[in-house]
Amino acid sequence: MTQRISSPRQTYTAFSGRLTETTGLALGHKGPKVSQMQKMLKAAGFDPGPVDGKFGPNTLKALKAYQRATGAKTDGTMEATEFKRLQGNYEKISSDGFNEQQAGVTNLTGAPDVTVNTTGATGPGTAQEMLRLALKQNGDRYVFGHEVKLDDKDPNTFDCSELVQWAVHQAGGSIPDGSQNQRAAVNKISVQEAARTPGALLFNGHHVAISVGDGVHTIEAMGSKYGVRIGTIAGRFEDGGLVKGLQY
Repeated sequence: MTQRISSPRQTYTAFSGRLTETTGLALGHKGPKVSQMQKMLKAAGFDPGPVDGKFGPNTLKALKAYQRATGAKTDGTMEATEFKRLQGNYEKISSDGFNEQQAGVTNLTGAPDVTVNTTGATGPGTAQEMLRLALKQNGDRYVFGHEVKLDDKDPNTFDCSELVQWAVHQAGGSIPDGSQNQRAAVNKISVQEAARTPGALLFNGHHVAISVGDGVHTIEAMGSKYGVRIGTIAGRFEDGGLVKGLQY
């Protein structure tokens, strides 16, 4: 007779403390913070199973997959900074609270006609080339945390910072991954100046877009609902920047 040995049942303890850099959500926790994390992971494309507020094996698997995809430490614990980063991306991932009219995506069945500002240097090593390559990805898929092979000539899936990093690399430049790393790496300019500079970057919270240079439009990996598409600047951004090493 074969004796069946069952795995010990997972028990849960309420997480009632505060997330810090040393205290985070981990296997065996339960509560509203866990539910919030599960909801955001699911929206980002990393399925934790039911959003039940219980940090079980499926949630652990989803969190580790998310950490691997985003280059974070794969420790299966959600500390304060990582939680804040995921929370900062959640709005554009899920489109909760996303101002569609301001972004220029309401009542559009296709890409609007845009006139690219052609002032400045062109060809390899220029921001114009980076912009040209990014515009060719219009209509591609958005997946948060997706890692692109930078030498791939025509990927079909991006998140916002990967679109920028890939296009810069293809144009002959270099910029780090992650919108906040990119924000720190550029030469800062105003939103108004960026709006008139083809290939300038525009930043808002944890999001980055590329200016077409016509004063109105962007090309950006906008979110899972919209993919990579033409958007509008329209007061959405906080600051701009020029990619170091590219000629403008």
